[in-house]
Amino acid sequence: MPCMSYERDYEPSVDTGKALRDKLARIACKAMTELERIDPTNKLFQDKEAGPWYTQHKIDDAAAKEAERIRRAKAKAAKESRAAALAKLTEADKKILGIG
Repeated sequence: MPCMSYERDYEPSVDTGKALRDKLARIACKAMTELERIDPTNKLFQDKEAGPWYTQHKIDDAAAKEAERIRRAKAKAAKESRAAALAKLTEADKKILGIG
């Protein structure tokens, strides 16, 4: 099957390919996720291209979500630490430091 993009507004000289690859990955992921929910034994999961791609994509997606969760937790902890440190300062201390 000769699958390709048939978008009329595609300009290869402008597109680096990243945005298009991201879009196609999102579309494929949504479709494969729904198919897995409906029919987890579908032969598409055994396909030599689709199966390994989807398996790795799920691993990478989970790792990205975990990295984002950790980043947010660290940002929250830093914000709370800063607030706790500032709460210990007097108004005079804050004025001297130029933060109040």
